[in-house]
Amino acid sequence: MNDFFHAQTSATIFEQTRDTETMKKKLFVFWVVCLCLLSACSARQETQGENVQTPPEVSSAVQIDVRNLPDGQCYRQTTWPLPEGITQAEGQCIWDGRIYSYSNVSLALGLTGASGSATALPLPDAEYLYGVCGTGDALALLAGTYPAFYFDVDGEPVTTDAPEGRYSITTYDADGAILGTVPLAEVYPEEPRGFDGGSGAYYLLFAERVVKIGADGQQLAEQAAFDGQLLQILATPDAVYVRVEGDTLYETGKVVRLNAETLQAEAEFSCAALDVHGMGLGVDGRLLLVNQEYLLQPDFETGTVAAVLSWKDNANTAANNYQTVLGTDAGFFALNSSIEAACFYERLPDGETLAEPTEITLYQAAFNDLPLTVYASEFQKLYPQYRVTVIEAKSTEEKELALTELGTGKGYDIYLLSETQWQQLRDADVFEDLLPWMNADSSAPLDVMRTSIRQTLTKSGNLYRLPVGYRISTYVVDPDRLETFTPEAVLATCTSSDVPLYPFIANSAGEDGFDYTPSMAALCAQDYVDTAQASCSFDSDSFKAQLQLLKLQEAAKAEPYPCNGLLYLDVITNVETIAYDAERYLLPPMEQYVFCGYPSDHANGSVLHFSELFAINANSKQKSGAWAFLSYLLTQPCQESMQLRLPVNDSVLQVQLTGLLEKETITQHEIDMFYQLVDSLQAADYPTATVEQIIREELAPYLAGDTSEEEATQKIQSRVYLYLQEQYQ
Repeated sequence: MNDFFHAQTSATIFEQTRDTETMKKKLFVFWVVCLCLLSACSARQETQGENVQTPPEVSSAVQIDVRNLPDGQCYRQTTWPLPEGITQAEGQCIWDGRIYSYSNVSLALGLTGASGSATALPLPDAEYLYGVCGTGDALALLAGTYPAFYFDVDGEPVTTDAPEGRYSITTYDADGAILGTVPLAEVYPEEPRGFDGGSGAYYLLFAERVVKIGADGQQLAEQAAFDGQLLQILATPDAVYVRVEGDTLYETGKVVRLNAETLQAEAEFSCAALDVHGMGLGVDGRLLLVNQEYLLQPDFETGTVAAVLSWKDNANTAANNYQTVLGTDAGFFALNSSIEAACFYERLPDGETLAEPTEITLYQAAFNDLPLTVYASEFQKLYPQYRVTVIEAKSTEEKELALTELGTGKGYDIYLLSETQWQQLRDADVFEDLLPWMNADSSAPLDVMRTSIRQTLTKSGNLYRLPVGYRISTYVVDPDRLETFTPEAVLATCTSSDVPLYPFIANSAGEDGFDYTPSMAALCAQDYVDTAQASCSFDSDSFKAQLQLLKLQEAAKAEPYPCNGLLYLDVITNVETIAYDAERYLLPPMEQYVFCGYPSDHANGSVLHFSELFAINANSKQKSGAWAFLSYLLTQPCQESMQLRLPVNDSVLQVQLTGLLEKETITQHEIDMFYQLVDSLQAADYPTATVEQIIREELAPYLAGDTSEEEATQKIQSRVYLYLQEQYQ
């Protein structure tokens, strides 16, 4: 390592991921509830922009000069692990050839050396850590009182009504010993978003201003003349660079260069359309910018920007959100990422390159919340011989074209589909049977699944679509009110009540009501169909009881919400929702409950949803690499990160449940009830979409009073029977 490490150069960034993720979880639970009650979701429609014709030496959209990019894979990537006790770094810096990371999850500061060794550092007496930076001959840590909003050690959000705004700077020597702590003279009510040091001073970044602090804690200068929120700060001996938000939230609009002494603005560089998400310094001390495609070098004088390297073509990196880079004689460090550990990119000798990785294409035909580019990037570190490229469907027409190409033996290597997508396909004709791959895999992916889930997936003797997680839609009931859960029993209980009693507590379709038709159709498409005999029994008394339940529920439209009902809808989306909580649905609490599912004569009427399914093209020339990626998605690190679903890796699920049990947020009885539910689940053994559609179509006039119960059952029986004869006879 060279002396550049001793320059006053580092950066910490304001992380807003944890509160964002919490909000996502709450919104996602609501979204899943709605999803389970709707018959279908419309595909996302996005308009594709026209391609811009540009000279070959300039990037297509933003006029990035790419003429001097190196040839081939000329950087070797090495990951630097986080120190023990830090699972996700909230900020990092490089000083004295080592990476320093801090976290507020468990309030920790530690370092990682070039050999991979990690050491924890002592902490000052403070409530919260805000930033860390190198200052030439010392490491500096900004700490202070709690911010207005943060998460406690259990991951629960905490709000501070009146933040004290008191901060201090603690310095460390190269051995990790504390040299001293200096409190800041001023009180700052805002939360620091960034912290850096240089030339015997420190710089604090707030939402709308930059403050310079002396070694004695006194404020030396301030600059607030920015026309946007401030995102990141980077200090050098002569200048301070500030990344400023543009018109779009968190999008960089420009970078402003300030005088390091006075904080007066000297110049600014427009980042419009560059999609910049980070900054850094080259070994020559010049500013670097980071976006998804390139490491960039801007010229403040001319307003031009040149690409220093292509992440994909020169560093074999599929995706990144590095917010800090730091050049050295041997290459450069990339750090402050919320999705991956810090890395060192070693520049290979001139003329030497690594072998180009084999590209594996993944077509994302279904909307989902999985961070696929993150998984692709992490997979690439484990298997540098492969590069997974994620292609997201932009329109319905594009999906139809992809379906056509797949049917003609072309297409992508991997497909990500929703549970009901492309059911018109005969999977054996277009997709690879994954069971032989799973049986031959040394990681034993089948063995990590719960037996009931594994049996559900493999009961046909083949597996063409592989889930990475699952959800459950069910119903709960007070066992004192209902002993058996058949449609006849529910109907008898409701009709024999002295007061109006409805099947479901949430009002039926109508203003602010639920539509139970999709749930009923999904269950009945399984309960009353026998594909082995190509027959159905929709003319049975049991199915007629199903119709009468829906008809009775229609009368609840006139009742106040919620109505007096027996069954409570419950959608189990992740480990935190395995225990029923009526408050989650704004319903009256239940003192006791059991899972009963939708009323059924045949089995537990709960439904197992595999919301994301991966399939390998039977004609792919990269089946080994494609399977390696799918196998990676079932490993512990990936499964632990899939928080908005139940992991199919049951050992991961059990660890998560144990954690909740230790926190006393659930009981062992609730865990046992959950696993009893999982083991009772029945998944459809044929594509049910067409039958469900027939049921819904004939239910509409029946519920509207336009056809009788007998007419509805006969029409459904006749139409479904003809369909089954065509498909399965």
